[in-house]
Amino acid sequence: MTDQAAAAAGARGRGEQHRLFFALLPDEAARVSMSRAAAWLEASYQPIGRWIAPAEFHVTLRFLGEESRLNEALVERAMSAAGAVRMESFDLVFDSASSFPGARPPWVLRCREPSEPLHRLWHSLDLAMVGEGAHSDSGLDFVPHITVLRHADKPLPACAIDPITWHVRDFSLMHSRPGKERRYVELGRWRL
Repeated sequence: MTDQAAAAAGARGRGEQHRLFFALLPDEAARVSMSRAAAWLEASYQPIGRWIAPAEFHVTLRFLGEESRLNEALVERAMSAAGAVRMESFDLVFDSASSFPGARPPWVLRCREPSEPLHRLWHSLDLAMVGEGAHSDSGLDFVPHITVLRHADKPLPACAIDPITWHVRDFSLMHSRPGKERRYVELGRWRL
């Protein structure tokens, strides 16, 4: 491994990477309902982990990558791609909770029924990024979710929650800045 590769690997291990992604940001009413659902999960299952602040709740639409510094050229391509997306606003319903696999699994709120408009938005962003000569690292599967707890000490069995209906009116380009407490910065927002 070269010194540069070792330094990059070390930075990734310390969480010192700038991350860029498209996201859906809940409105205040949805955020309050998501916070209530998280509080219910905490009271019902009493996990140990790091609870996510409601201000950081989001659905990642497309992860665009991470680097040791913000890639301004990628930001420009992403903004151009976002401007090319044309869709109507739509409703999204979160009605269940579970965890992803892992030794310290994240707990998430999920949609039991797939949302066709959400998947169409996800696909449209991918096509627009390809049209701008960029790619995303989201893979072939898209599992819409809101992370409410990171590094849980136990998995969460799938369970129903009171449905949270959120009318999605826009999407955003987000920059996750490095630091002890990761901070999200909205770089742009596009209406549906």
